[in-house]
Amino acid sequence: MSSFDESDEIPFWTLSDRVTAWNFLYDFAKKVNQPSLFSTSPFLTSAFSYLSRFYHILYSSQLKPDKDMLTLCITSAFISRKQFDLRMNLDSIITIFLEVFNEYSSQEKKPLSNTKYGKNQVFQFQQLKSDVLSCELFLLTIIGWDFIMEHPFAHFIQYIKLIRHQSDNDMATFRKMRSRAARYVITIMVCEDNFQLEAETIATAAIHRAISDIPQENFSADVESRNFWIKKLEIENDGKSYLKLSKEIAQMEEKLSKFALQAEEKIANEKQKA
Repeated sequence: MSSFDESDEIPFWTLSDRVTAWNFLYDFAKKVNQPSLFSTSPFLTSAFSYLSRFYHILYSSQLKPDKDMLTLCITSAFISRKQFDLRMNLDSIITIFLEVFNEYSSQEKKPLSNTKYGKNQVFQFQQLKSDVLSCELFLLTIIGWDFIMEHPFAHFIQYIKLIRHQSDNDMATFRKMRSRAARYVITIMVCEDNFQLEAETIATAAIHRAISDIPQENFSADVESRNFWIKKLEIENDGKSYLKLSKEIAQMEEKLSKFALQAEEKIANEKQKA
């Protein structure tokens, strides 16, 4: 059984809330980096990791998660942006987030839970900016300025490149596997909501599951790519913790099937030269 249990979910951070929050960050990234999202995938997974980490800290410390979700999303992206080459100041980041927020309202998409901002809200820009800066200082102080340094997509790209070098006879299958694995990374992060999971374990489990999903007959018989790819993962990983997580992905996908998770598989094909 997966470690995910809906009965353990915390208020305003249910699976539905996490999907909405991920989509919110995803749509922000699309506006920042059109037409490709893949190069911001490390940024996205980092921002979502910060968001999950902050919300759990606020809730578990009984400080009450009174930081509204819009402010938390912007703050998480702002902190993540400092670790990547996303050259945007806070004013620009807030402006784009507000564009996405207003689009959600106009399309009658589910608003972010636990936010003081409602439909047709007239935003006080400077107040929101002040809230974000205060939130950033507050949360970074709580975590002791311990930045998240490892991200699932960094390991994902590393392993995909290793596999790619031995896949000349199976490029169509390789691309299909890569696309599916990219989605599985997001599936694990959103569904499991466990920021203590090692980034490498998430990436390896996602790739392993994607390889396992493809029938053996889809691979060229002469090189036995499927077996090679799996063995490559085993060689690169000392532990086997990713195997259990890999088996649970089907359950996670089933849980997510009722939601519109923004994770088009094409993201793994854009500008990717693995």
